Amino acid sequence: MGLTKAGGIRALATANTQFAVDMYKQLKSQDGNLILSPYSISSALAMTSAGAKNETLNQTLAVFHFEQLGADLHPAFNGTQGILNTPSQVSEWADMNYSKKIQKPSYELFVANRLWGQKGYSFEKSFLDICGSQYGAGLAEADFINSPEAARLDINQWVEQKTQNRIKDILQPGIVQPDWRLVLVNAIYLKSQWAIQFDSEATQPEEFYLTKDKAIRVSMMRQTDSFSYYESSTLQAINMPYKADDLSMIVLLPKEREGLAAFEKMLTFELLKEVNNALLTQALIRIELSFPKFQIESSFSLKNKLKAMGMKDAFQYGPADYSGINGNRELFIGDVIHKGFIEVDEKGTEAAAATAALS
Repeated sequence: MGLTKAGGIRALATANTQFAVDMYKQLKSQDGNLILSPYSISSALAMTSAGAKNETLNQTLAVFHFEQLGADLHPAFNGTQGILNTPSQVSEWADMNYSKKIQKPSYELFVANRLWGQKGYSFEKSFLDICGSQYGAGLAEADFINSPEAARLDINQWVEQKTQNRIKDILQPGIVQPDWRLVLVNAIYLKSQWAIQFDSEATQPEEFYLTKDKAIRVSMMRQTDSFSYYESSTLQAINMPYKADDLSMIVLLPKEREGLAAFEKMLTFELLKEVNNALLTQALIRIELSFPKFQIESSFSLKNKLKAMGMKDAFQYGPADYSGINGNRELFIGDVIHKGFIEVDEKGTEAAAATAALS
C-alpha cells in the first residue's frame, strides 16, 4: 500500500531535511558563507532517478533518503511542487479575474524544471512522461554537438528568467561539451516580506563576531516584538514569520561565540526536528532582536560531494546505469552544478537557487 498524497509530501519533506544535513556537512568546510537549496538539488537528482536502474538507482535513493517513499517518490515531488507554486498560480488567476474579490498572496514562490536534450537523440518515452507529468519538465531541443555555446546560453537564460535574474551563468563558459546528450535543470525563487518588519532607521553598523576574538562591522537590524523562541544549554533558536502565515525563517545560533564548530558537529535531523517542534508549541515571548542585514551567493560543483555521500556509480561511464533514459548504458552524470542566492533586509527575504545535472 502506498502513501497518501499528504503522507508522501510529509515523507519527502523529511527526506529532504535529512539530505540537507548530510550535504551541509560535506560543504561546511568551504571558506566563507554558504547558501544552498537542498530541495533544488533533490528535485534535479530525483528526475535523474526516473531513468536510473539497479545499483545506480539504489545509491541515489539512499543518498537522498528517498527509499522511504518507494513508488510515491515522483508523485510526492508533483504534490510538493503544486503546493509551492500555488501562490504564483493564484496571483495570475486573480490578475485575470480582477473583478472577483481574491486576496493575492503576500509572497512569490515558484519552482520550475526543464530538460534539454540533444537534437535527434532518442529518449525513452517512460522517462519523458515521468519528468513531464510529475515535475512539469518539458524537453527542449539543444545542439550540444554543433552549438555547445548556444545551448549554454539558452539554459542560462531560462534559469535567469525563472529566478528573476538572481541566478546568472549557472553554466560557465567552456563547460558545455559536444558529447553532452541531456541536461536536467531545477530553479526555485522566493520573495516574501516579514510579518514584523524592521525599521530601517534603527539599522546601524555594529560588530558581528566570526569567532570569539574576531569581529567584522555589519549593518545590524533591530526590533523588539513577540516571537516564538527556544533555547538549550548550547543553542538559541527563533522563528521569524513572513507575512504569509505558512512561511517563516528559523534561525539557529550557538550560545557561545566560539561555538559554531561544536554546533555543526551536533547538527542532526533529530535536532532540527526537536527545535522546530519546540518553536511550533512555544508561546510567543517578547524579544529584543538584533539581526544582520546580508546578501550571500554560492556556486559549487557537487560531483565529488555526492560521490563521497554514496553516489559512486552515477558519475562513471560503465558502472552508471541510466538505461531508463535512453535504452542503453552510455549515459552517466558528468557533474551537478548548484548555485544559490539570498538577500535579507528590513523588508524581508529574497532567495533563489538552481541545479543542473549534466549527462
